[in-house]
Amino acid sequence: MTNPLRNKKVVIPTIMGLGFLAIFLTVLSPVLAQVQSTNQTPQITGSANIKQAMKDFIKENQKTSFSEASAIAQKEVTNGSVVGGHIGIVQGYLVYNFIVIDTENDKGYSVTVDAGNGAVLAKSDGTDISGFGKMFGPFGHGEFGHGSFDRHQFGGKWMKQSGMNSTDSQSSWTQ
Repeated sequence: MTNPLRNKKVVIPTIMGLGFLAIFLTVLSPVLAQVQSTNQTPQITGSANIKQAMKDFIKENQKTSFSEASAIAQKEVTNGSVVGGHIGIVQGYLVYNFIVIDTENDKGYSVTVDAGNGAVLAKSDGTDISGFGKMFGPFGHGEFGHGSFDRHQFGGKWMKQSGMNSTDSQSSWTQ
């Protein structure tokens, strides 16, 4: 049996291919460098800094802390225990959204708390959570998933099955 590395039918095309590749890269690298340098956006400083305006807006309007809002949401549900929450914008308002579990009756609720004054803006109807342990799956994700209550589907299928989809004009929420 012959060694394929010593076969002229393999060695010559391989050497030629590598040579063409080296020439191509040598010729092309200055062109690529030129294209990359001309495609970079120049650094600018404008007069309306949206990032800073958003930070200032949150600082000025978030008068209720996350822990205070969590306690308010927990008190809204008898035997309540907060299992998740976040701050976000819902229907144009800065709010906290929480998932609160009634540990005695195996019901789950979504509670929305105003970030400015701590008022409860909405509370969903209770939904059975008897299969709650299965919702998180083997790696802590599953039905509740990652994201938010609003567009990003915090609560996933569980909230949709419960009628807690915020795009439904909050039909299953009490206000």
